[in-house]
Amino acid sequence: MDSRCGANVLMSITINLNNADLFPRQSTTHSSRVWTKPRWSDDWTPRPDLHATQTVWSAFPQISTATLHYQYGWRCLPGDNTARRFAPITARGYWVLIAHESDDSVTPMVWLGYAESPQNQPLSYGSADPRSSAIASGTQIVPCFGMERLWDFATIEGTVASDPDDEEKWKRFGDIAATFNQDGRGNRSATRKPIEDTRTWQAYGFTRPDEERHTWSTADIVQHLIGFHAPTSSRIMPNPDSAPLSEIPWRISGLEYLPNWDSPTVTCDGRTVGDVLRQLVTPGRMASLAIGATATIPDVGTSGLPVVNGVHLVSQTRLITPTTIPGIGALPHDSGGVNVYALADPLTHIDHQIDSSDVVDEVVVAGPREISVCTLKHGSKQWSDTWTLENKNDYDYGAFLDPDWSEWTNAERSEANKRVRDQVHLQSVYRDLVLDPESDGTCLDGKSIYPDRETGGNDDTPHVAYPGTHRILTELPLFAGVDYSGDLNAVDESVGWQLRPILVSMAMPSENVSDKRDPLELIGDVDAHLPTGPFASMRPFTLEVNAINENGPGLRLNVGGAPRFVIAASNGNEADGKGLSGYDYKTIETTVAMLGDRRPYYSIASGNLGAIDVPRRRLYVFEHAPLQMIYIPPGTVVEIDEFGDRKTSNGGILRNPLPRLQALASLLAAHAHSPRHRVTIESERRIGLLPIGANVRYVDVAGVDVAAPVIEIRIDSPIATRTSDARSTQTITAASHRFDVMRLIEAGANR
Repeated sequence: MDSRCGANVLMSITINLNNADLFPRQSTTHSSRVWTKPRWSDDWTPRPDLHATQTVWSAFPQISTATLHYQYGWRCLPGDNTARRFAPITARGYWVLIAHESDDSVTPMVWLGYAESPQNQPLSYGSADPRSSAIASGTQIVPCFGMERLWDFATIEGTVASDPDDEEKWKRFGDIAATFNQDGRGNRSATRKPIEDTRTWQAYGFTRPDEERHTWSTADIVQHLIGFHAPTSSRIMPNPDSAPLSEIPWRISGLEYLPNWDSPTVTCDGRTVGDVLRQLVTPGRMASLAIGATATIPDVGTSGLPVVNGVHLVSQTRLITPTTIPGIGALPHDSGGVNVYALADPLTHIDHQIDSSDVVDEVVVAGPREISVCTLKHGSKQWSDTWTLENKNDYDYGAFLDPDWSEWTNAERSEANKRVRDQVHLQSVYRDLVLDPESDGTCLDGKSIYPDRETGGNDDTPHVAYPGTHRILTELPLFAGVDYSGDLNAVDESVGWQLRPILVSMAMPSENVSDKRDPLELIGDVDAHLPTGPFASMRPFTLEVNAINENGPGLRLNVGGAPRFVIAASNGNEADGKGLSGYDYKTIETTVAMLGDRRPYYSIASGNLGAIDVPRRRLYVFEHAPLQMIYIPPGTVVEIDEFGDRKTSNGGILRNPLPRLQALASLLAAHAHSPRHRVTIESERRIGLLPIGANVRYVDVAGVDVAAPVIEIRIDSPIATRTSDARSTQTITAASHRFDVMRLIEAGANR
């Protein structure tokens, strides 16, 4: 594969320009040739009348370019004995192939693209007199763009899904492009298939509603888009063994270097393939694309014609160190690199720049705020009433103290009771509970709500959260159908998907049971445990419990079908009828999810922070579900069985993000503790062994590992009247970049 198409360099390569035997200490003239053709199926035509003054290979998402110089009018080309008439170029869109001979490889450096409309620089104008031989003359500058620009015109049209008439193939439906992993749910097929018999290209497609659903990864999406929305007449990638002259021979390789563990949600309707590639394959996610061609180029001086063997999209990784993230696995990395020695070469100059502006002394990686699934009861500095004794008495009395009470009918008394109890200052009575402002940070049985260092946290002592910052969640982060009792290490959450509601229970209203609990769904169901007895004829009611956080973590007890005191030791007044239920809100036990005011974190320092007055510290905060810490204190009630008995957990960390946070911190520290390097190699030589995307590791001028991928290669061949002035140079730019670890993992949040 020609170096210009950006191969993955997985072995160490050394380019030693200091070796005078391999690289003589004298400047030589390098041959460059240009061919064009109007249609891809045509043969290439040599164009000695076109001179490539600049040729640029760029790493995607930048676009490769070239500039051609053309003179029209009377011209005598090299090798000709007489001048010929050359007309101005008026065409655009024709294909352009440029080949540069190299000093370190027998394979020429190939650039492939297409031409746009030329820019005219006239010198003279032709005569309108037919008897005159004067013709127009001048110069035209022809801008050209690399093949990667075609992907910016490849609109994603239609949705490729299973063909109802042939399950072994795909079918393109409509012109609206579906969304990958729409609404965070996978909609990828289970297998790869072709879209038609004459095209063997296989990739995943979208599922139909009745089919098994899987999650799209970045690698899956790139393969699908390139395969089924390619800039070809059929929009499908050509067969690998197709004749190179039939159509553009697109090829793809290196998919294994793209994330295959993530699950990005990507909208496609109205977008191009190039637009989506720029979203998914970015240096910040440690990935890149190199797009270029391989071709068979005839030897200089021969009459043969070139053949383009492939137009390659090569996926590459910019990660150079082995890294494993728990829950994700090992990230692909480039174990090789290129070492350049040129200090003694008079024809080569290397400029090395260091940017330390982003270097920090410590990296801190934090996940979402910790969550504790704990059981709280009334009293014991846990749940406390939000109303006063005076409010309670006012609510219980209702309108009983009104002077007209004795004159009213029972219906009128009930209405009066309602008017009194609906007053704003009585709304919280028997209704709103709040975590005691004097809470000592403990829950049932005196256990710490949040983990300390011994139970997986970052602090040494039990933590007391500030009431104004921690919250009660509306649901538990526990799945229905999963048994969380006993040893947490034995819990299997793979079968769960639906979250549980807050678990609420009260003591059973019976003298015949001891320490039995009624879960919320049974409260008010008289027939559940009391078919006879003093409470059998009581008025039925409902009880709904919701989380509130208006004045700190709290609960709202919404009684339906009866006065609120039905869950308290109160009978109201004579207009309330029989309301005693035997349930008492003071016996309430609730298992809730408490969102704390700390984040689990992992930090890595570059040295002794004590020796620095003000350490430069960078905090990375990730609000991603895979990094969520879930802690369950020992003795937490996770279920009330059918007999009213508690099922409790042994406690501990249910979901521990610390190993993953540590891996992310290590990955970030490798970049945040080191400066970024930019290496510019300017040479009168032609170096073909440094492909786009190759990681430049060691440069003798710098003397350090620069870890900088090649992002641009430029050859400048100016037009000059004297041969001595025609100094042709090659400039290779390699630059490290900012690492956006958030972009790296954010697309995996749904997986």
